[in-house]
Order: sequence, then C-alpha cells, then structure tokens
Amino acid sequence: MHKKRNKRSEKSSLGLPKSLVVRLDYQVVPEHDVVLPPLSSKVMKYAVLSRQLLPLDGVGSLVRSRDKNKPLFMSNLKLGGKALVSEGKEITVKAGSPLAGSLGFLHRGELDPGELPWEKKVETPYGTFSFSLTGIQVLEVDSLVNSKEEIQGNILLKFVSPAVMSSKAFIPPSLKERFRRFKSGYLLLPPIGLVLGYAYKTYCSALSMADSQHCEVNTYRYSVLFTGLSSVFGFRLRPVTVVVGNDNKGNLRKTRGVTGWVEFDIVHLKYKARALKFLKVASFLGLGKSRGIGFGEVEVTVKPP
Repeated sequence: MHKKRNKRSEKSSLGLPKSLVVRLDYQVVPEHDVVLPPLSSKVMKYAVLSRQLLPLDGVGSLVRSRDKNKPLFMSNLKLGGKALVSEGKEITVKAGSPLAGSLGFLHRGELDPGELPWEKKVETPYGTFSFSLTGIQVLEVDSLVNSKEEIQGNILLKFVSPAVMSSKAFIPPSLKERFRRFKSGYLLLPPIGLVLGYAYKTYCSALSMADSQHCEVNTYRYSVLFTGLSSVFGFRLRPVTVVVGNDNKGNLRKTRGVTGWVEFDIVHLKYKARALKFLKVASFLGLGKSRGIGFGEVEVTVKPP
C-alpha cells in the first residue's frame, strides 16, 4: 500500500517491514540570494551528510556508498516544479524563493516521524537554507498490489529531472562482457521497454537485489517484452545536456538525458500491473542512471479511461 503521513501524525510510530521505501518532501527556502551548484541536489546531499537534516545513520551511509544501484534518490531542488540543473549557465535563486526537494531511501527498522525535525535551518557551502518537512510517504514494496481500477486508462509518465538511460540495457546479459568496452551513449528518445526496464532495476534496488543475476536477466527480458507490448499515444520529450561538475583537470563534466512526458499503455493487463508496480517504486527512488544525485525523478499518473 502507498501511505501518506502529515504533521498531524508525526508522533505515531511506523513499524517498517524489510522492503520499505520512505520519501521525505521538503520546502527549501534560501535566506539570501544564492548561486546553486550545477546539480542543486548537492544542497540536499550536504544537509544529509552534515547530519543537520536527518538523524538517520543509514541514509548517510547510502549517500556515501559508491554502489551504482543503491536504493537512494536525492532530488535536485525545484522551483515551480522545474528541476534546477545547469545546462551551462549559472543557477541563481532569490532570497525567500520557495524551492522543493525530496529524499527517497530504503529504511530498515523503525522510524518515528516525531524524531524527524520538521523545521531546520541548514548551513551549507552554497548558503543558508530553511528546510520544512512537508510530507512523509511510505511504500511497502513487498505488498504492492494494483486494483483493477488502478490499471484502467493510459499511463502518463513525466520526467521531472533529466533521465539518463543507456541503450546497453538491450544487450543480452550473456553478451555484455563481449561489448563492455564499446560506448553506445545514451538514448534521448527511449523506447517504453527501456524506460520500464530501468524502472524494474529500481524496483530490484528496493529489494536489495539490483546486482543479482536474476535482476540483470529480468531487466533485459522486461526491456524487450514491454517494448513489444506498448502503445504510445503522445509525448513531448526534450534532450538536455547537463553540467555534472568538473574533472580533476578542471574541465566541465557533462551528461545527456531527457525531460518531458510520454503517454502510453501496456496492452497486456498482467504486465501492465507489473509495469505500474515498478513505476510506483521509481516515483520514490528515481529511474535510470545517477539517481543518487537527482537524475531520473519521475511522476506517474494513470489517466481515467
């Protein structure tokens, strides 16, 4: 089930089962005019690692982990619903601007919302920000079930921040070693199957099995199968080149991704239900590469039939 918590329930205790994903949503307000880093997710990252924002050791460990498939999503800051990432220009924000940020992660044990700071002033290298916790959402991954009503209608998928996806997901696992040294680049008009294959990989990360052979094989299978079972009804996608930072020589590091939306359907109801299950998890933990630094934030809606 997909549960929402608000301030009225902040004193209740949540007993968290093994595979449970938490999403914390914040309003983030700069106290002065600020120049943000090219990836504004660094503000969230600093707030977490400095322990000014969260008293949860496990989240800090996830942030520090070099695991590419870790169950963590740390959003870029957003203004008016638009992710603040640099395509080459400086990102400036006025004092008092109401920004939004979110943090999604796999949590084990118990979480008492009353122990989370609802209001916090955070000092960062990029300026001082006031954080207000606006919502807590909890997703029990093991027990995700879609009702018949929930799978009626087309699926509308919005890429809030650039999604970075490699076409190598279409290479069979048995051949990956042979083609490992070849760089195929990123798909800027990704097939639905590739998108859902990456959503499945995020689902695997929430079950702590993203690096397993089972997940690798099924990622390939779903990428191919969902492509064959999909119907696309409309899209508005824009390729973007995003500045990630600087390399050790001071040169700009960039990556390519896609933003926008796509409306589609999976014509087989059993597999449509699976696709929606994977996408629900992706709405908490992101989709594609570099989710831990804010790429691949998605919103999922099933349109009324």
